[in-house]
This record gives sequence, C-alpha cells and structure tokens, in this order.
Amino acid sequence: SSSCHRRRKPRLWSAESPTLYRLEADVYDEDGNLTEETWIDVGFRDVEIRGSELLVNGRPVLIKGVNRHEMSPTRGYVVSHEEMLNDIRLMKSLNINSVRTSHYPDDPYWYELCDRYGIYVMDEADIESHGIGFAAEKTLAERNDYALAHAQRFTRMVSRDRNHPCVIMWSLGNEAGNGANHEANYKWAKRYDTSRPTVYQTKFYSYSPVDFSDIDLFHYRSPNWCRDYLERGTHDRPMLLQEYAHAMGNSLGSFDRYWDLARKYPCYAGGFIWDFADQALLLDGKVMIGGDFNDYDSWSASLHCNGLLTSDRQMHPHAYEAAYVMRNILTSASSEEALEGKVAIHNEYSFIDLSHFRLHWKIRVDGNSVLEGDENRLDVGPGDTCIVKLGFGRQDIVKVCPDITDHEVILDLDYLLKEDDGLLAAGTVLSYESITINDTAEPILPKGGPDKEPWKISFDTDGALSGWEVGGRSLVSEPVMPCFGRAIVENDKGAKLDDKMKMWLYPEFRPERITTTGAMRKEGSGYVFDGAGTLSASYRLGGGVSVAMEYVIADDGSVRLTERLEDKGGLGSCPGLFRFGVEFAMGGQYDNLDFYGLGPFENYSDRRAAARDGHYVQRVRDQYHWGYVRPQESGNHCSMRYMALLDDEGRGLLAVSDSVFSGSALPLSRRDLDLCLNEPGPIHILVPLTWQKHMHSYELLDRACLDHRSDGRTYVHLDLAQMGVGGINTWGAIPLEEFLLPAKEYSFTITLLPWNS
Repeated sequence: SSSCHRRRKPRLWSAESPTLYRLEADVYDEDGNLTEETWIDVGFRDVEIRGSELLVNGRPVLIKGVNRHEMSPTRGYVVSHEEMLNDIRLMKSLNINSVRTSHYPDDPYWYELCDRYGIYVMDEADIESHGIGFAAEKTLAERNDYALAHAQRFTRMVSRDRNHPCVIMWSLGNEAGNGANHEANYKWAKRYDTSRPTVYQTKFYSYSPVDFSDIDLFHYRSPNWCRDYLERGTHDRPMLLQEYAHAMGNSLGSFDRYWDLARKYPCYAGGFIWDFADQALLLDGKVMIGGDFNDYDSWSASLHCNGLLTSDRQMHPHAYEAAYVMRNILTSASSEEALEGKVAIHNEYSFIDLSHFRLHWKIRVDGNSVLEGDENRLDVGPGDTCIVKLGFGRQDIVKVCPDITDHEVILDLDYLLKEDDGLLAAGTVLSYESITINDTAEPILPKGGPDKEPWKISFDTDGALSGWEVGGRSLVSEPVMPCFGRAIVENDKGAKLDDKMKMWLYPEFRPERITTTGAMRKEGSGYVFDGAGTLSASYRLGGGVSVAMEYVIADDGSVRLTERLEDKGGLGSCPGLFRFGVEFAMGGQYDNLDFYGLGPFENYSDRRAAARDGHYVQRVRDQYHWGYVRPQESGNHCSMRYMALLDDEGRGLLAVSDSVFSGSALPLSRRDLDLCLNEPGPIHILVPLTWQKHMHSYELLDRACLDHRSDGRTYVHLDLAQMGVGGINTWGAIPLEEFLLPAKEYSFTITLLPWNS
C-alpha cells in the first residue's frame, strides 16, 4: 500500500502491477471523540468493453485463466489462508492471471489475496440448475417462484465484493438455463454497478449469444470451432472461453492452438482452463476419489480430477504446457538471425516493461552447452516488439563447432526474474524459448559404443524376438511384438475409444509365414542366431489386415527391425490406430533412460510445445506420472534421435532410427495401466462404475518395484507415432484430426544395438 494525495493521479491497479491504497474511515461522536475506526485496501482501475475488446485501464488484456474450486486435499471445503496463498503463488508461477470462482463466491480472504498479488477475478453467483435441466420447459430461470432466489444469490455477491479491484466481471451463474430471472439480475447489475461487465454463458443447446451478457461466453469449443467463429465476420462483443481445455488425466492436447487464435484475433479474450487442481482428498497419503467413501458417488470416479495440479498441488505434466503456452514473453528468429545472435522479443504484458527480467541465453551443440551469456537490459515496453542483439555471432559458434552443418545447434533463451516479485523468488523462469539454428540428418548417439561381448539372439515359434544374450547378460525379458494400442487415457475412455478402436488394443497375432536366412539354427521349436542373418514373420490380424516384421541381424549383433502394416483388403474400413510401433520388456536393472529428444517431462504429438529438444538422462522408475489418479498412458517422449536403456554399469540396449521417433520406458506394462483390463464391462465416466482393483495409480506401486528395480521389468515402447491425447473435453471429443493415426499402411524401421557407455 502507498499514500495518495487527492491532487495526484493515482497509480492504477492491474494484475501485473497491483497497486493498492489504504482507505481509512473514522467515526466520531457528537463531542468529537473517536468511537470507531476501520480501513480497507482499494485500487483504482477501469474495466470496459470497447468494440469487441476487453480493456483494463484502456489496454486490451488476455485472460490467461483457470477455474478454481475451494478444495483442500486434507480439509475438504475448508481451505486455510496458507493454502490460498500457495494457490496464488502457483498461479503466478504458471503465468495464470485470472480466476473464475466456479461456481460460487469464494472466501473473502481469496479476494484480498487477488487484490494484493494481482489476479483478475470473474466473480460467479451460486446459481446452477444442472441437476434439473437447461431446456426452456425445465429451467428455473423462467419460474417466478425462483425469482427471489436468483436475485438474492446474485445481489448479495455483488454487494459484498464490489470494492475489490480484482473483480473485473460479474457472472450470473453457471449452467442454469436462460430466462427472465437472469435477465432481471443483469439489468439490476447495470443499474447498481456500471464499472464492470456482467456476463453469462451462451445458450446451452444452441450456443448462440444471450442478450443479457456483455461478453460471448462458450464452453468446451474446439480450436477449429473457435477459428470458424472468429472468422465468421465482425463481432460486437469479446469472445471468452469460460470453460475449456478439460485437463482430466493425461490431457491438454492442442492447447497451443487456442492461443494461436487468441494472439491473432483481437476479439478473442482468452479463457479459463477447467480447472486449477484435482478435487480429491488425501487419506493416509492415498488419493481418494468418487466411490472410495461410499457407493453413492462412485459414478463420478475420477471425473473431478481434472486439474493442472494434483489435489496436493504437485505439477501434472500438462501444467508445464499451460505455463509455456500462456507465457508473456515471446521470442522469434529465423535460423540465420539466431546464428547471428539476433532475436525479436515481444512483450505480451499489457502494463509493465521487461526491465525486471534477465535473459540468459545458451548455445547447445548436439545437446551440449558450448556458449552462454546474459542480457540484463531488456528495453521492451508493454505490447511492444524489439530486436535484441545477444552477445555472440556466427564466428563465435564456428570457433567451437567448425562443422556446424553436421550437428544440431540450438539457441535456448530463458527469462528470469532479477529480484523477488510478489510471491515469486528472484531467478524464477517465467518464459523461455528454443530456436533451432541448424538441424541435421546426421545421427546423434550417446556416449560409448556397441558392446563387443559375444551375443546370441533367439526367436520363439511365432517369430518374435524373445531372447537376446550379450556377454552373459539378458537384454530382452518379454518378446518384441507389434503394438497398436495404449493404456487408454481419460479422454479416450470418455470418447469410448476403448470400444470404438478395440481391434487395435490387444489383437491376436497369428503367424502366417516365417522365413529365415543366414547363421540360424533351430533350437527346440524356436530359432537362434549367433551371426548375420534375417528372420521375417507375417501376422494376420483379421479383417483384411496384416503386419510384417523383418529382422536383419548384422555380424556385430545389431538388429535392424522393419515393421509394416499391410492392407489385405480390409484396412480401409478399420478405425484409426492408437499408435504404430513395437513393445517389449527388459529386466528392471535397465533403469537408466538416456535419450535425445523432447523433454524433460512427458510429451505427445498434440502436447509438445513446452518441451525442449535435447539430451536427457533419467530413471525409468520416474517415468510414470503417479499424479494421475487412475492408471493410464504416461511417459512418452517425441522427436527422439536415439533412446538407450542401460544398467548402472552403462550396458544395455540402444535404439536409433533413420528418422525421429517416439518412445517410452516404464516400470509398468501397458496391461498394468489399462483400465479396460482392470475394470469389468463398458465403463465410462458418466455412468455407474463397478469398483475394481487398480482403479488408483498408487495400487500399482508394488508392481513397479521402484525400490528394487532388479526385481521388476522395464517396459519399452518404440513408435513411429502415437495419436494425441486430446483435451477439448472428456465426454466425447477426440484429438484434432492432424493428431490421429488413420487406418492405412505404415512402415517403421528401428535399429537396436547392444550398447556399452
């Protein structure tokens, strides 16, 4: 807080610069004696809609928001002041600048924190008739006997919260139909408070704008729908996604597409992700969801676990995607400009310049840092774009990497706070970028080389590679097999893809033909190679579809595997695939994952914007995200150049390909993680569930053998591609078309080498 003289122009409040002033009120009796005194923090700011843009203090703002329920993992609906403060800190660290109080006014202290630290608030009345219905003949909004209830719930909220600068719009309620009661509240608000917009969602069925809303609000529209709406012509009101990007389980696919649109169309004001944190309770350290306490609410299961964060406020992998996509500093450069150390920096903040940031840059060659430095002065005003020359040029890179065209060269840029800022510590990275200076087709390999120990490779009677001995060590514990399915994610289940795409989940591989050449001998009913040769196997999947596996074994013990999906007359009528690749298992001692690709966190074809290309060394035991309350697909990495699974001595298996591929290595099998196998019957989130073990991820901890990996398995996936995870909603929407794998012929070649690092 600071003082303000009446003759001076006050500093304005915004989420970026939340200046507050203390308003004091004293009460005196007739004799001039002070009888009572009080105070309140207030802010000066202006909110208006001009044309089709939402403005704060005369400048357009983007709503980078989340929906938030008042929910504590240990106290239920009683949220402590400390927990509220931590939520604000996390929001700031994730570039979240707005909150919708879904679906009721919050604890008064929440607004004080939003005032103090800078969060825009859509304050929502506790009006919802979801359980009754929204159609005209059902909605309570048209019933006179509910008029008073509507009026009281809305007017009491406005009267209580009107002095908070953080509240920039009133919401008439949520999913409560349309009718005269809402319209009466809207008209009352226009008389009582002219300083803020009053809003209500579009008609639930027709999705046409209502007359009693200052902003066109939509729920769960796809990026393509939003693009079509925005291109439809001129708009006289801003557009805002009141709920979007349903973050349930492994989700938030194509989130960046929404923000490509928000940055292109002025009338698109942003949106509120559903939602901030999972609504689950912790009991004895275990996550409890619908059905854990009783049978009555078992229908909900994990439906309310749809946050960017776990219920105890740990990051889900998709939280990093949200933070990156909603960053406020955007950097661009062509490869030639980046080579000369010249970048364009755009400041997406509406009110502050970038003087409180330090830019740290780094040049990486094949993942290794070779140059780095800092730019401490960033003179970029709000909304401006400036060209900044960094402290290096082409000659500096050539000095450390003369043959630059034979290597991958990347410029990393990180924007760090110079000093403590509100709840965030100095050094916090709030925006970053990676710009490729040179991409190369030359192979990138890990440290070490091919293992020279004696080797032997075995195939079973079905032609599957089932054994691989190198120097007395076993590399393969479960056979290499084609794989077209995945442990379904929540969005798959909501869209019933476990049923619609069932043929690809666990097909029966019936060998049609097995042929061999070279140094092969029969051993029992299988095949053994200890020298160069080939084995080809073809499997009929049924429905006019076959898959062929060809193994070309070299003298050094490496295997070049080519997998082909072949149309035998029926492929065109098949549903799309979850993935196209291979799966197998190694011993649990191969717990070191060394890869060059997108990381460090898991990423997917439609959720990879935040990941950085580079060299990573991680543990297999850490690859599954235990924060997913129910088992599902996890741990994937895209754009891999290589992937190695090594024991603690540095020996194991290396996978490389002629092109980039995706893959994962998990301490659990696809079958372990598959809800389809661990819950009987056709189960979907909006119908009653039959309770079954493995409903929770934590129930798989013992099977994962995290403390004694040598007792377990390392389950490997190597894929040409995997379909996206989706994220529009979790009750029918599928990933965008470009992230699907249509049923057609595919070919994938991967080389496996025994490796010694």
